[in-house]
Amino acid sequence: MSFNLTKTLGRLIFIISFITIFCSSTVYSQAYDLELTIGHETAVKAETGVEIPIYFKNYVDTIAGFQIWIQNSRPDLMEYTLTFDTIGCLTSGWHISTNSLGGINQDILITATRDIQESNFLYPQSNNNPLLKIYVDAYDIPEFLYNEAVDLFIQYQLIDHFSFSDQYGNLVGMTYEYYEDTTWFECTAWAGEVCLNYQIVSGSPADSMWIQSDSLLIVDTSIFFIDGGSLTVLGQEPFICGDVNADGIYNISDITYLVAFLFAGGSPPMPLQSADCNEDGDIGISDLTCFINNMFLGGPPLTCGQ
Repeated sequence: MSFNLTKTLGRLIFIISFITIFCSSTVYSQAYDLELTIGHETAVKAETGVEIPIYFKNYVDTIAGFQIWIQNSRPDLMEYTLTFDTIGCLTSGWHISTNSLGGINQDILITATRDIQESNFLYPQSNNNPLLKIYVDAYDIPEFLYNEAVDLFIQYQLIDHFSFSDQYGNLVGMTYEYYEDTTWFECTAWAGEVCLNYQIVSGSPADSMWIQSDSLLIVDTSIFFIDGGSLTVLGQEPFICGDVNADGIYNISDITYLVAFLFAGGSPPMPLQSADCNEDGDIGISDLTCFINNMFLGGPPLTCGQ
């Protein structure tokens, strides 16, 4: 059997080249030049200082400044503290300011710049370090609410409050949308071939029209991916009314547990609302009577305010 070293080496080089090209395209390919997203986080009710990371991936441009306007869907569940952190973030060492345009429970406007004399710009990169982290406070939501989701979204339709620019002040990830505005006119008084008076109409038929061309600066969503995040506020978990010992069953042992709590210094119901049989907001003898009436005398169904 003959062995052709030249052909074998040639095939080996071809295979290695193919694998290299395939792996390179797999690792470094991406659908967008810029990606801006918000993390998905959870908080218990009334928790303060909840960290919300904002992520940014930049594959082609140098970024020296930006402005981001973040709003939320549930101003009744949270508010922005207007504080932030850049330790370990892409904007470490940047000049950053925050404020709110509509109220701290509705939005936060983040403005960030980097001195031209300094070199810590956002060069093309794809690591997973956050752009920066902001902080929010969750409200003390009512007990009947639990696992309430708040959508956090980036408002990029209004260019006055959204932009990314390079060190020369050029906008990045933006484009112009061109459009034409047509106005139609109908003559209401003629003097021969001269129109003495006219009115604007909705369209043809008309005697004349005026076309105005204009452009609008918008985010180029073909190269700039923008996606919001969320905050889930964990409130009171569902419970069984009357299951005051939290064993998952409503029975005579719950009556005994409640008697011990009311008269012998026993442990409180878990949660307290599970023992509020008459739904007056207090736990007392009337609730014990209510449970006994339900369990032994066919009283009305229990809800405990749920």
